[in-house]
Amino acid sequence: MLTANIDRYRLYVIDFLSIVSDCEMQIMRDLDSYGLRNELNLNKKNVQIVYYFYIFKAVCDAVINSKSDNKCMFFYNEECVSEYDLTSCKLSSDQMFGKFISRAVNKFNNILPLLFYKTTVLCFDKILDFTSDGDVRDVILSMSEFNDKKKNKPYSFERVNKFIKTYNLTYMSKEYFNKVKVKALLYK
Repeated sequence: MLTANIDRYRLYVIDFLSIVSDCEMQIMRDLDSYGLRNELNLNKKNVQIVYYFYIFKAVCDAVINSKSDNKCMFFYNEECVSEYDLTSCKLSSDQMFGKFISRAVNKFNNILPLLFYKTTVLCFDKILDFTSDGDVRDVILSMSEFNDKKKNKPYSFERVNKFIKTYNLTYMSKEYFNKVKVKALLYK
């Protein structure tokens, strides 16, 4: 998992695609065991369940296990999917998989008390060297403003419970989400 701690803006930025990359081997194993890998159709609910199961848990675990005192924010750029050696892209296409992950980011952003920042300006590796480029500074400032907008948004478990039921993510309990919520709301 790739991360950048930006103390000046009190942000701990996590590369969303690196999370996907980290859990992709488990995803492929499960797709194989259910016979869904050869005909990878990201619009099938069974395929989505496998992806959401691992990605959703990895996102929550990243927040719970974060050692930073800064606010966690997930960074995603659909145009950078091709920079990662993802089996999912080889089985579908960079563009198709990028759109699928973009929809997942939107869903997670709507149901979790976490920040998911989407951009088309630059890829995550540029943020690691955030002192050099004006575009990078603009994106980081935009991320900080995004944080300010979302931090007062109320959170309830209704949306996340609906998501859990829709995608059969029954391993996730209310206590698990309380840990995520506490950690996410701790650093405003």
